Formats: sequence, C-alpha cells, structure tokens
Amino acid sequence: MKIKSFLIMVLSLISLTVAAQNGGIKGKVVSRATRTAIDGVKVTLTPGNVTTTTDEKGNFIFESLNKGEYSLAFEAAEYEPLSIAVRVDKLIRDINNVVLVPDNQSPTVDDAIFAEFDTETLDDAQSLPSSLSASKDVFNNIASYKFSEMRFNLRGYDSRYTDVYLNGILFNDALTGYSPWSLWSGLNDATRNQEVTSGLNMGEMGIGSLGGTTNINTRPSQMRKGFRASLVNGNSTYRFRGMVTYASGLQDNGWSYAFSVSTRQGGNSYARGVYYNAFGYFAAVEKQFNDQHRLALSVLGAPTERGTQQAATQEVYDLVGNNYYNPNWGWQSGKRRNARVRNYHEPIAVLNYTYDINDRSQLNVATSVRFGENGYSALTWYAGPDPRPDYYRYLPSYSNGTTYGAWLDEAWRANTDNIRHINWGQLYDINRNQEENATYGPGHRSINMIEERHTDQLDWNFYTQFSHTFRNNSRINGAAYKYAQKVLKGEAKAPKYVILQCAEFLQIANGKSRKYTIDEEKLERIMRLLRLMVMPKGLKAYQTVADALAGFQWLFIVAVLCTVYRSNREKRRYQTAILEICRKNGKTFLVAVLFILLLLTEPKFSKFYSVAPDGSLSREVKTAIEEIIRSSPARARSARTSLPSRLTS
Repeated sequence: MKIKSFLIMVLSLISLTVAAQNGGIKGKVVSRATRTAIDGVKVTLTPGNVTTTTDEKGNFIFESLNKGEYSLAFEAAEYEPLSIAVRVDKLIRDINNVVLVPDNQSPTVDDAIFAEFDTETLDDAQSLPSSLSASKDVFNNIASYKFSEMRFNLRGYDSRYTDVYLNGILFNDALTGYSPWSLWSGLNDATRNQEVTSGLNMGEMGIGSLGGTTNINTRPSQMRKGFRASLVNGNSTYRFRGMVTYASGLQDNGWSYAFSVSTRQGGNSYARGVYYNAFGYFAAVEKQFNDQHRLALSVLGAPTERGTQQAATQEVYDLVGNNYYNPNWGWQSGKRRNARVRNYHEPIAVLNYTYDINDRSQLNVATSVRFGENGYSALTWYAGPDPRPDYYRYLPSYSNGTTYGAWLDEAWRANTDNIRHINWGQLYDINRNQEENATYGPGHRSINMIEERHTDQLDWNFYTQFSHTFRNNSRINGAAYKYAQKVLKGEAKAPKYVILQCAEFLQIANGKSRKYTIDEEKLERIMRLLRLMVMPKGLKAYQTVADALAGFQWLFIVAVLCTVYRSNREKRRYQTAILEICRKNGKTFLVAVLFILLLLTEPKFSKFYSVAPDGSLSREVKTAIEEIIRSSPARARSARTSLPSRLTS
C-alpha cells in the first residue's frame, strides 16, 4: 500500500514537472486615448499562427506554449495595429497593459450644412464644399475645415475628378461626375472609416482618379464597439445637432450590427430666410459565417429640407449695407417664408459579400440600390409682373435721375414696407383678382406660382472584385528584400528579433498587409540620391553608397523611411527604430546617410537631432556627413544649401 501511494506521488510530481515546462502569455489591451479596456481585439501568436480575441475586460491568454521567442500581433477596428515580441519561459508571462493607439488622432469635425449652393450653371451645381471632403490627410483636413464653407479643390481638380465609393461601389453621379456627399450627410460616426488614396495611385478599389479615391466602409464589424451620444449647439453652420450611435462589434456568434440617427437644425443666422432641417439614419448588420465567408447589409439615408440663399447684384448689396442679403424670402402671416426650398431624400441599401479564398486571394461582391426624390421649389410667373424684389426694374438705378428713383433709393435703404423682400400677400391678391385662364382649365387663374423641380432617380449597381497577391511579385526586390529573404531562410545569421522584423517587412513588401505598404516613389527617390553619393574611404572607397550599403543597412533605411500607411502615405509605419550592432560596423556611417536623406527629402524647416553621450561622439556624425558630401560632387552643392550653417561651417 505504501509502495502504491509512493508511485502515485511520484507520477503526480512528474505530471506537474511536465506541465511546468509549458508557459504562456496573458495581458490586457487598453486604449491610449481613454485607458479603457478594448474588447474584440484580434490577437495573433506566431509562430503557430494561433488567434484569439480579447474579452469584455480586454483580457487575453495563450497557454501551453513551449519555451522560446514569440510575436504578438494586435488588430482592432479604428486602432493602429501593433506587433510586439515576447519571450516565454516556464511560467505564464503577464505583459500587463498593451496600449493601442486610435487610428485617427485628429479631432472629429462635423460636416457643414452647405451640401451645395444654388446655381443655374452646371459647372457649379453640386460642387463639393471643402468641409465635406473629409480625409485622414493632415493637409486636406486643415485646408478644408479651416476654410469652412469656402471652396477648396484638391490638387486644383474639381470634385468630379475625385471618386467616392461606399463599400466598394462608386457613387459619383453618372451624368455630372460629382460626389453625392449629401446622401449620407450627418452620419459622421457611421461613415468615419475611410480608405483614402491620393492621385492616380493603386488602392483597394483599383487605380484612383486624378483627385484621389475615398472608400467609405460601413461594415459594422469594422466599427468600434460602444455607445456614443452627442449634442452640439453653435452659431455657425447650424444651431443644434444631436447624434446617437451604437455598434456591437464582432460577437462570438459571428454577428455584428450598428445603427446611428442624427438631426441638425438651423436657420436665420447671417442670411435671413435660410433654414436647415436635416435628419440622418443608418442601420447595418453583418454575419461572419466562418473565417472565409462574410455577408453585410447597410441601409442609410439623410432626408433634408433647407431654405436657400440667392445671389444678388452689387447695387442691392450696397443699398442693404451687407452681402448677406437674400431675395428669396418674405413675410407671410407674420412668419418668414422662403420661395426656394431644397428637398432631397435618397435612401441607399448596400449588400456586400466577401470570400477569403486563401491568405493571398479574396473575392468581393456587392450590389446597391438608390432611390427617392431630389428637387427644389422656385418662384415663377406667367403674363404678370416679376415677383422678385430685386428685379432690375424695381431698383433705383433703373429710374436714375427721377423723383421715383430717389424715393426708391431711400425706401431700399430704410426697407420701407419691406420693399427688400417678397410680398406674399400681394402675390395672393394678384392671383385672386385674375380671371380664369382657359389655358389652365376651369378654376385656374393664378399667374404667380411656386413650382417643384425634381431630378428623382432610381440607380442599381453591381460590383465584383477579385484580388490576388502573387508570390515574389513585389517590385521591392532590392537589397533590403533579398536580405530579409536570406534571414528567414537561414542563409544570413540574425538574432530572433531581427528575424521577426524581417518577416513583417516581407509581409508588407509582398502586399499582404492591408494597413501598410512600401512607398515605391519615395524608395526610388532615395535610391537615386544614394547613387549620387560616393563612399569617402574604406574598402569600398569611390563606390556609390547604393552599391556599398550592406543588406541590413538597406533594410533599416527602407523600413524606416519608406514603410507607410496605405490610407495616409505621409504617415510612417515605424515611429521608433533601434539598431544594435558591435563597434566598427557602420552605425555612424548609416546615421550620417540617414541625416543626408532626411535633409534632402523632408519638408522645408524640418528639424533633426543627433544625441550622443559626449561632444566627441556627436562630432563623429557631423564628420561623417561632411566626408560623404565632400566625396560626392553631384550632391555637394545642394546638400550644403540644405544643411544648417553650424553643420557646414
């Protein structure tokens, strides 16, 4: 009996010892902006390609892991992806809080109410106000929103040259080419996920237009989970706005849904008679059947009614004393009434299907329907006096030099009997006093009328896209790419963290990353500059720097300077880079090359700093820069003009 108990105890200890050989990783994911937990974050462990998601408290855990080096990749909607390296020993390692940075740190700016200005010319009709051209690009945001309702043409191109997609479907007007931003006006939260491509660059939707491409993603699984409500009261574009939005995030059963409603009200601010009554609604549901198949349905609309302003002549502005005069309105029964009212409501329904065939191939199919009304009222007349208050015959200039003209001048300046505005009562009296018009039929006698002008439409669209990433098809096949390949194949010795970095670089270079890409234009420019630089000394003296750089140096330059976000190519993927290598292996030389490249390629007035433990080490960088410039006649002159006087002296 004692022997049996002893054996059981020994076996138990052996089992505990075996279990202790396997460790694990656990942690909690929080937001950098609010420091609150983020649920539904996709966490991928490599090697092994094991995936899990964070729970409601942001926690995750990987168990039964062998001892060694691992990489954790974190992905969440509206957050920048993050990759970290973790060493696993015998115990479960707690990495505590993993901080994710929101994808767009710039403050949210609401869209303006100026969906369009009323005009009779095609060139100006439905032109896009700058405040609606929302983009993650810093320059576009500042230039557009700071100018308020003023017009801003991206790169000088009219808005018809900018393609706007909704879940992959092009929504530019088929006849005019203009982008119908007013169709989802006020739904800021529902349409904030945007993929922006500048100019004729290749994006997710294909080759962009001259003015760029914007794809609005309304899939609920891509929205940040949570409830949001806001109330805004102001005195600029509108007086009041209310918005309520909720997104469920991707649930365990594969379902996700979201909705948003909003209202905006305003009027009679700078221009009298102008008002704005707008609503917005959005609802979406998505089902992820498995890792390959997803189906999503989105419905949205923005019913709007607004009284508009009409342009007038300079004479009228001078008589009134300001340029906010609006001839479209007048008093009726003690209330303001506008003769030119814009009404539009065109609901949109979009159905999307995604099939992830494998890790390199994807099929997207979408269909949409758009219907409703789009029209405006206008004051018109037949065989009677012109009812417009600013008609040229009713102005002092038409009776210049007469007593009546002098009276008109005083009346306009003093607004005697509301002479500046439409006299609705008089128009009704004129209609009542008319005889029946046989042309219009019995009972019809009006010669002053309000007509409705409609451009109602019914649009159906179908879209399909097949994308495939070919192996070894990247144009980024230079020294950096070859070095990363050799590291992963074991042909070039490298530490574990460098191996992980090479794996991520190849994934980006091969086009497998949906967030990041290699800016090939910037890379080509850097390569041209490096071919003009000459090695000043050493075994590779008089060779070009492009030929002399080692593979790891090329990887460092390309990864740091040329790896960018797909949605914003001005934003670099890496904010911090560390190069650890023993002495006399080209660190100072590489830093000097980086400084020269930055001084020649970065915007004017940019600042760069070199920090060292003491002055002698800091001067080594300066000396290396000067040696490269002196040995490179093709770049010496331009480089001297770019370097600070303290560096070139």
